[in-house]
Amino acid sequence: MIFDVATTVTNSIFGALINDVVPTSVIGRFYGWVRIISLFVGIAFNGWLLGKAEAHFIWLFLFVGAIYGIGVVSMCLKVKEGEYPPPAASDHSKGIEIGRASCR
Repeated sequence: MIFDVATTVTNSIFGALINDVVPTSVIGRFYGWVRIISLFVGIAFNGWLLGKAEAHFIWLFLFVGAIYGIGVVSMCLKVKEGEYPPPAASDHSKGIEIGRASCR
C-alpha cells in the first residue's frame, strides 16, 4: 500500500513538472519517448525480474523503491525554475462588469 501511494504521488509530481519544464512545442514528443522507455523497462522487468519475485519479493520491492527514490530525488534536485519576464501591469480598479451592474 505504501508503494502504491508513493507511486501515485510520484506520478502526480512528475506530470506537474512536465507541464512546467518541458517546452510546449516538444511536450508530445517527450511523452512519446517516456512511454517508449517505460514500455521497454516494463518488458525487461517482466522478462527478467518477475520470475524471481516469488522467492525474493522483499529485495525486489526494495530495489524498485530505491530506483524510484533515486529518480525522484534527482528529479527534484535537477529541475530549476525558469527565467520569466515580469507580469504585465493590470488595472484592477475597473472591476468586473456583470450584465448591467458592475462589481467594484
